[in-house]
Amino acid sequence: MSKIIYSNLKKTFSTTFNLLKKIKEKPNIKLVSNFKVSKTSPLIWYFMNIIYYWNKYCIKRFKTDLVNLDNYSFNDNRIPLEKRFFVNYDSFNIIEMKYHGILTFLIDFIFDKKLGSFDSMIIKNGIIYNNIVNEKIVYTFFILNLEIKELKFKKVNKKDTLLDLIFINIPNGEIVQGNDNEFCFDNEHPSFKVKIDKFRVSKYCITNGQFLEFVKNNGYKKSMYWDPEGVNYLKNKKLEHPIIWKKINDKWLENIFGKYKDLRMNNPIYNISYYEAKAYCRWSNCRLITESEWEYLANNFNDDILKDTNLNGSVGTTISVLNDRNINKFGVIGLFGNVWEWCLDNFYPYDGFKLDIINRDRSYHYFGKKYTCRGGSFSTSDKVLTKTYRGFEDPVILSKFIGFSLPKFEIPKV
Repeated sequence: MSKIIYSNLKKTFSTTFNLLKKIKEKPNIKLVSNFKVSKTSPLIWYFMNIIYYWNKYCIKRFKTDLVNLDNYSFNDNRIPLEKRFFVNYDSFNIIEMKYHGILTFLIDFIFDKKLGSFDSMIIKNGIIYNNIVNEKIVYTFFILNLEIKELKFKKVNKKDTLLDLIFINIPNGEIVQGNDNEFCFDNEHPSFKVKIDKFRVSKYCITNGQFLEFVKNNGYKKSMYWDPEGVNYLKNKKLEHPIIWKKINDKWLENIFGKYKDLRMNNPIYNISYYEAKAYCRWSNCRLITESEWEYLANNFNDDILKDTNLNGSVGTTISVLNDRNINKFGVIGLFGNVWEWCLDNFYPYDGFKLDIINRDRSYHYFGKKYTCRGGSFSTSDKVLTKTYRGFEDPVILSKFIGFSLPKFEIPKV
C-alpha cells in the first residue's frame, strides 16, 4: 500500500512542479479573464491553494504544521473567484520550498510509519485534490492565452467532417448509482438503485462542426432555444458564437492556448456554458444526458473504463472524436477523457448525504448552485476519475474543459 501511495504522490507532485516551472517562465502575468487588474497571478493563487490544502487537511492531521498560510485567503470554499487574485503571495522560490517541504514530510511519513487505513485515506484525499487543482491550473493557462506545451495540428479534409448526429439505442436497465465501497468523496454516497428507461444517445460528444451548424442557423439569436438565464448570459457576454471562436473572411477559427487555429471540425466543442449546451439541445430536438443515464453508460464497459482515454495532458488538447478509442459495450465513444460532459442535473446531494470526515467543506457549499459534469477532459488526471466521480461547475464561470453529449427524445407511441 505504501509503495502505491508513494508512486501516486510522486507522479502528482512531479506534475505540479512542472506546472510551477511553466509559471516561473511567466512571472509578470497579472491578468485573468473578466478582470482588468490583479495583484496576484491566478496561477500562483492556485499553487498556494494546493499548499494550503495539504497543510490544513493532511499535515495538521498528523499533528504537524509545516506551513503558515492564511486559511481565508487561499481557501477556495470561502473566497469567491473575483476576490482571489488580490491577496499577497510569497516569492516563487519560497512557494517551491514550501511545496518541496510537504513532499519530503509525506515521503518520510509514508515509509517511517506503518500507515493505517485513515492515514492512507487522508493522503489519497490530498493526492486527488492536488490533481484537481493541477487541472484548474492548466485551464487557467488556457484562459490567460498562455501555451503550456507545443501542440501539433493536423488539417482535416472538409469532406471528412462529421456533421450528422449518430445515435445509439440504449436498452433499459438498472444500476446502483453512487459509491459505498471504494474511496470516494462525500457527494458520491450513499449509493442507491435507479431504473433507466431505454433512450437514444449520441455516439460521440457534440463536435465543433455540429455546433457550428447551430451558430450558422442563428441559434444564438433565437431566444426560444435559451433559458432566461441563458439569454442574460448572452447579453452580458455579447455572444453570437462560442467565446473562444472568431470568424475572419468567412473562415472560423478557435483559440487554443492563445493561438487562433482553423476550427477543428471533428473535435468536441468545449469551453461553452451550460446554457449554450442546452440551447443546442433544444435546437436539435434533444436534451442533455442525466447523471443517472451517464453513469449507466459508464457501468457498461467490457474493459477498463479509462482504457485508451485522452487524459493526463499527454496530448495537451482535445482529439478528434473519430480518433477517440474510449468505447463502452453499447458503442458510445468518449465517455471518459477528451472533454467533460455537461449533465442536465443540478448538483444536489444524494439522499442520506453525510459530510466528508476529512474536509467538511467539500461539497455542501455548492449544492443547488452548480450543475454536474462527468467523465474528465484531456487535462484530468486518471487518479481522479471513477464511474461515480461527480464534477460540478458554475453554469457560466468555467474552470474545466467542458463539452456535452445528448440523448434524443423518443416520440411517444399513441
